[in-house]
Amino acid sequence: MSYVTNIFILDLFVIQKAKIQINWQLIPKFVTNIYLLWY
Repeated sequence: MSYVTNIFILDLFVIQKAKIQINWQLIPKFVTNIYLLWY
């Protein structure tokens, strides 16, 4: 049981890390798009 939960927690951590990396890649594009639209 603990082994399965450890894998599950590890998977969640990897998924969260991947989401953070994706967000950091998308945020600059999003900001530049707003900047281009605004001005």
